[in-house]
Amino acid sequence: MGKELTSFIDSGKKIKIRADKIMSTLISSEFTGTLNIHINRKTEPVVFLNNRIFTLFTPQKLAEVLENAIFSLASSTETSDEDGLTEWNPMEYLYRIIENIDKKKLIKYMGDSIADYLTIKPEASQLEFISNELKIFHGRDKVQILPHFQKNYRTIYFLLISRYAAIIPSPPEEKEVILERAQNIIREGDGYKKEAKALQPEDRMSKEEAVVNFLNTREKYRDVFHLFNISFKMGDVDDKTLQKEYMDIVKKTHPDRLIDISEGTKKRAENFFLAASEAYEMLKDVEIRENIIKLMKRYQPIRNRTDYIRLKEYDDAVFKGTALERLGQYSAAKTVYDEIFKQTKAPDVLERKILAHWKMKPKWNEDEKRINYVEIKEDIEKLKELWDPALEVLYILVEILEFFGQIPDCLKVINMIIKFYPEDDRAEALKKRILYYDGLKKKKKK
Repeated sequence: MGKELTSFIDSGKKIKIRADKIMSTLISSEFTGTLNIHINRKTEPVVFLNNRIFTLFTPQKLAEVLENAIFSLASSTETSDEDGLTEWNPMEYLYRIIENIDKKKLIKYMGDSIADYLTIKPEASQLEFISNELKIFHGRDKVQILPHFQKNYRTIYFLLISRYAAIIPSPPEEKEVILERAQNIIREGDGYKKEAKALQPEDRMSKEEAVVNFLNTREKYRDVFHLFNISFKMGDVDDKTLQKEYMDIVKKTHPDRLIDISEGTKKRAENFFLAASEAYEMLKDVEIRENIIKLMKRYQPIRNRTDYIRLKEYDDAVFKGTALERLGQYSAAKTVYDEIFKQTKAPDVLERKILAHWKMKPKWNEDEKRINYVEIKEDIEKLKELWDPALEVLYILVEILEFFGQIPDCLKVINMIIKFYPEDDRAEALKKRILYYDGLKKKKKK
């Protein structure tokens, strides 16, 4: 990244720059941090992490504020599952921005380079999302831009700004002639005017391109809220915004508006319209909306009514499991929690299963302990992969590891408790006891 941008990180200073430029610079430099987009008194984060982009701000929206947004940079990459951010391939995100930029603007940005040649780097073959667009350039070391610009202006501009291609200047005398031929494109941005027929295929495709571009940026929704570009945190759910986003979807994907569209695109648009309509009907109902928020915080994203009904049934089952525990029926509660976890992979349900299983311990003999401890330990290892176990679960793990004589691992867990739970005074005493008895055992062996 250039020094001019590096100096802005965590400085609080705002940057006025074209959106496609700052995105291409950050992506090419493998930036890690957050790009904040400041527009209309709102701030929208775009998180760059592990060569991925996480954001609610669609490429389409970024293209709309291409020259009007102000940016700031931060080194932090804090995100939460509750944010409902969409994960993007950075280069594809950049390409989708360019797909939504007006052709006249791209011609303006190209300037006199439209009369030059370009050479495409071999690495461009890795860009699977434009593999079809790149086919016409295969096996060619040098490509004259102008003859290909009419049909491939977005791809050409993307390759250049993303640095997957480089400009090879035309000889001055040749460039002058080419610019003369291209004057209609440069001055008016309406394409070649030599033959009106040359424009007809693109005119027929322009409506379909708009629908395809819209679907490409909106079909990857994480949940019913994200479908409308809003967070599922209750404070961020605004009825007016919800209605506005829904009407925008209706205008672009309603079956009555899909005239002169190919069958494949029409089917995609209709499916998306149906999904949006179903989601909108659910979110309009405040009670259902609040239930969805609660269930998503507890389990996983909800993308449709089927997900909602299924998770509501699971939530009812969790209530049943809790009731069974209160009655002392721990084995039955464990079975209920196990079934829910298999379906939802919700960490809090797995934690409930572990605790219910552990409450059965007083009835076990030594052989039964050995069998059940192995199962509980395996569940705790699964839980650690999903989230940080509760303190009570960590103490269960300590007891199991000590039972199996795995003292080094046992001490690691205790040290972790001491580090993250300094207010808990049990860990230090437990550590001394384990070290004392482990020392005695080693002396006896000698």
